[in-house]
Amino acid sequence: MPVKPFEKLIYNGMYHQAGDDYNYIPSNQSMTEGNDDQGVWGMAVMQAAERNFTDPKDHSWLEMTQAIYNTMNSRWDTKHCNGGLRWQIFTWNSGYDYKNSIANGCLFHIAARLARFTDNKTYAKVAEKVWDWMEDVGFATYVDDELVVYDGAKIGDRVDEILRSSDFFFKDGYMFEHTCGGGSLTSMLAPSTKDTIDKWIQKSAQGAAASCSGGSDGITCGADWTKGSWDDLYGLGEQMSALEVMMALLVEPPLSTETGGTSKSNVNAGTDTHDETNKNEITIGSKDKAGAGVLTAIVLAVVTGVTEVLALSIDIDDTDSICEAARDVVIGEFNYYEGTKYGGTVGMFSSPYYWWNAGEAFGGLIDYYTYCDSDNSTLEKLIYNGMYHQAGDDYNYIPSNQSMTEGNDDQGVWGMATMQAVERNFTNPKDHSWLEMTQAIYNTMNARWDTTYCDGGLRWQIFTWNSGYNYKNSIANGCLFHLAARLARYTDNKTYAKVAEKVWNWMEGVGFFEYNNVTFDIYDGAKISNNCSDITKTPSTKDTISTWIDTSAQGAASSCSGGTDGITCGEDWSKGSWDGVYGLGEQMSALEVMMALIVKTPLTADTGGSSKSNVNAGTNTGSEENKNEIKVTSQDKAGAGVLAAVVLLIITGGAIWMLF
Repeated sequence: MPVKPFEKLIYNGMYHQAGDDYNYIPSNQSMTEGNDDQGVWGMAVMQAAERNFTDPKDHSWLEMTQAIYNTMNSRWDTKHCNGGLRWQIFTWNSGYDYKNSIANGCLFHIAARLARFTDNKTYAKVAEKVWDWMEDVGFATYVDDELVVYDGAKIGDRVDEILRSSDFFFKDGYMFEHTCGGGSLTSMLAPSTKDTIDKWIQKSAQGAAASCSGGSDGITCGADWTKGSWDDLYGLGEQMSALEVMMALLVEPPLSTETGGTSKSNVNAGTDTHDETNKNEITIGSKDKAGAGVLTAIVLAVVTGVTEVLALSIDIDDTDSICEAARDVVIGEFNYYEGTKYGGTVGMFSSPYYWWNAGEAFGGLIDYYTYCDSDNSTLEKLIYNGMYHQAGDDYNYIPSNQSMTEGNDDQGVWGMATMQAVERNFTNPKDHSWLEMTQAIYNTMNARWDTTYCDGGLRWQIFTWNSGYNYKNSIANGCLFHLAARLARYTDNKTYAKVAEKVWNWMEGVGFFEYNNVTFDIYDGAKISNNCSDITKTPSTKDTISTWIDTSAQGAASSCSGGTDGITCGEDWSKGSWDGVYGLGEQMSALEVMMALIVKTPLTADTGGSSKSNVNAGTNTGSEENKNEIKVTSQDKAGAGVLAAVVLLIITGGAIWMLF
């Protein structure tokens, strides 16, 4: 199908970071990437699959999610702590000797979503393995991770316990921990939570919108959604969160292979990497840029100046209202994007934002494209190329630019992004579908499952030289769980469900999380030197659950009014205006919270998901050129909303530059 401008932006950004093996261990991250970094990208890629976002030709989002899952799962380390992922992938990185909740939680998350998407029970078993290990060692995992598994890995009895202990996410009726995307998905997949969560989303979205009124652009989002105006904070995180909660009002149930998911599957993705040129990058031409709405908004702001700063507002029952607010947040988010700048890296955001942040960002952009701007071919290309460019030579999101630093969590996060592309039926690359790349991520992660320490689990880091290699944590294992569960759901492959179950059981068994009828305590991880017996119990901020997501989205929207562009988002969503804080995290958070208002249940292979599967993706890596990157040509550049907007802002000096 024709690829639209905004679609291209997301596509290229995500694909560009996939790395040579399409497992989101790109060469530019190879020295620093951790399991948590890979895991976050896994979540973004999984989201692409769940939304049927445009698949690359050669490596689908599902395949790349599977590659992330496979590579992360392959790092499961039973030599220390009887399991779990180390925080870092590489031995030279600080944190390699540390296992934590974020890395293991990413594995759990990816496994669970893969299990759901594919209905492959192997993924569910891995998710269960991660969960059980994290629980055994005293670690914990994420609300949205578990809720994904509710349907995929069948661990539904834990949902209510997690929900009851989620009071620390809210304050005065507004969400301040940005979990809107996961919450909206939860209400769909765990119907018993719908009444409670939907109220949170609606109120938080309204608060987020009210906060997106800061900066000189008048649409910079803040961090405090309770204020009713901008709070002078701003950044990518604020923008992302506001967008997420708004999108939560619109999202539909994610696709699976049985419900329309079209991303090609490859369960072996990431297990056998190879050399293949990148043929699938979508070209952004001038024709794509002729009528983009975002461009017009920016041009008017630059030419006429912003004379009045007004808070964004959201009608939580009106899709057009939600998308209009989210559009401004997206513009602000792309202020931080490097992929359209001269000399910039496709798929990357500006410093100080990490590679995994990009994976996280593309997940929200896929939702915005899917539900608000699916005719924007420039955005399609930007997303397509950004994600595909980072897939790496083996399409498992271990690109050469990340090969020295990437951790299991980093790969896992990209796996979530490719899985989202699968579930949204996002434009697939020709040769490697998003599903295949998700499977490659899954396979490479799952292959790292380490039973030498702690009787299982992924190390935080992939490479021995990274600090954190001797640490197993919740984020890395949670990412594997997450990918396995979503792959299981999408493909209906019970192998994925088994892996999700394995991760869950290991995390629970090792003590990474603890739960009872009142609380659900999440811990970071543990070093393998003491067999993961000394848990790092990172403290959590707790408050009373009394907020609503719609209010948070409105607060985020009102905060996105800062900076010289008038659309820079802040950190405090309660102000009702910009709070003076800004960054990629602020933009991402505002976008995420807005999208949380409208996102629908992710696709599965049975419900319309179209991403091609390859269960072996990522299990046999080698040198493969990235053939699937969408080419950006001059013909695409006449009316592209986001791209031209960023260029104009750079020329005029108007661009203003996180919360995981």
